[in-house]
Amino acid sequence: MDSEGGVVLGKKIKETRLKLGLTQEGLGKRVELHYSYIGQVERGNKVPSIRTLKRIALALNIQVESLL
Repeated sequence: MDSEGGVVLGKKIKETRLKLGLTQEGLGKRVELHYSYIGQVERGNKVPSIRTLKRIALALNIQVESLL
């Protein structure tokens, strides 16, 4: 995934997280990741592995495909 794709992915994760009323810390706890990593993903600084992306989608109650 290129950097632009990572930014789009991060925005979708953030939008969904906020709709659910979750903080980065709250989402991090659900997926057992540090909140700073969630922030890096949302800003497009990090691109999660497929496994991590599946965990994030599950925690947000959405399909992985809706993030791509």
